[in-house]
Amino acid sequence: MNKYNKLLITGMAILMSATASLETISTINVYASDDTKTVKKLSPNSDYPNIKSKFDITNMSQYSDNDLFGTVTLNKFYVKDVGADSMKQYHVLLTPTKHSSQYFLLVTKSKKKIRLHNKLTAQVALNGSSKINDAQINSGISESYSDKHVILTMPDKIAVYHK
Repeated sequence: MNKYNKLLITGMAILMSATASLETISTINVYASDDTKTVKKLSPNSDYPNIKSKFDITNMSQYSDNDLFGTVTLNKFYVKDVGADSMKQYHVLLTPTKHSSQYFLLVTKSKKKIRLHNKLTAQVALNGSSKINDAQINSGISESYSDKHVILTMPDKIAVYHK
């Protein structure tokens, strides 16, 4: 199943669960795309415009899940926290700047090690919003982020910049 079918199915699941309780919604798990490509350098292009040109990234909570779809580039976002699960998938919590409280969740298999405080550029498909749940906490993301609002992403390509 390609990533756009997964995106559609996940989006439909979120919309169908809109009338469900918050407890049910918080059990939605995010899985890595099998074909995420790790590259040395990425920059926004016409297929993946800079997210800043489409959204106010300082206040993403103003957008509905219907608005949070499409492809964008998260350009040199800061790795706020990172965990890895038993399937060797990184669960990466990103912010636009070091001190931002606007979170983006990226789950990926990367050939390059992703560490705290790295910068990361990713070409992603936005996949709505959710809250940090037990799956992310169990992967190693700090409990202090539990229930924080997060924008879900499905990465197509990533570039990790080590300090």
